[in-house]
Amino acid sequence: MVVLVTGANGQLGQSLQFIAPKYPDIQFIFCDLSKLDITNLNSIKHRF
Repeated sequence: MVVLVTGANGQLGQSLQFIAPKYPDIQFIFCDLSKLDITNLNSIKHRF
């Protein structure tokens, strides 16, 4: 399973990064605004 987490530098994103190693069967992809701007369609298309 692959999970994309937007807002990686936010409170929830940081908490998920902290616990992610406990779930080796899940591939987490952490993105912040510099890697994925969810308000920009081209940015979304590029990431997916």
